[in-house]
Amino acid sequence: MNKAIAIFFSLFLLSACVSLKKTSLPYKSSAFLVKKSQQYNLDYNWFSAKMGGTVFLDDKAIPLNANIRMQKDSVIWISASALLGIEAARILITPDSFQMINRLNSTYISSDISSLKEKFGINLSFEQLQNKLIGNLDLEQSNWTSTMDSANYILSNINNEILTKVKLNPSFLGVEWNQTSYLDNSMLLIYSNFSYLEQGYLPQKIFLNIRKDNSEIKLNYSYSKIVLDKKKKTKFTIPSGYEPVL
Repeated sequence: MNKAIAIFFSLFLLSACVSLKKTSLPYKSSAFLVKKSQQYNLDYNWFSAKMGGTVFLDDKAIPLNANIRMQKDSVIWISASALLGIEAARILITPDSFQMINRLNSTYISSDISSLKEKFGINLSFEQLQNKLIGNLDLEQSNWTSTMDSANYILSNINNEILTKVKLNPSFLGVEWNQTSYLDNSMLLIYSNFSYLEQGYLPQKIFLNIRKDNSEIKLNYSYSKIVLDKKKKTKFTIPSGYEPVL
């Protein structure tokens, strides 16, 4: 069976099963859900915050303590600290480049944005990556099918043999985003603990799970000390003597 047809058939069965479940939610069309969800997106020019949590690399737990700074449509800057607050790594992502320095082993990565897709299995544009980091839903560019379960509205679509499902809670806030390819590579994001800011809603707790081939990355993190629309420095320099790894 053609892989795209198999995915479509699976989606059809899923929708049928969901429709049989009891739900107290009133039916809403996909167009309504898309429009409503966009109203709650965080509207910002600059975003900065502290990130705290845990990274799991194939079940090995690594504490996460980092600062993130983003200028919308322009740059993502992340500085991660090791013990005693000493910087361990720094990342700079722009719409067409990805750079990282690892101070623990004096190495660096400098490549184009496609390296994210190839190395980490992240099938996202720069704009989509920024949106996923803060829970903004970018749903207007796709055609969606609307269903629901007992607790959430569900938007689904298939594009280029990739199945995407988005769950919205009864208040139309995005609580889950799941993307799976026919190769069984997948990315799952779960958002919770939403805070209302003047510019929109921000989930303060985020769970990320990426599966690619036989590897898996899990990340639990939360935001604190959030500052909006205040310009921040995004300095990035590769020290002399560092060795390239990509």
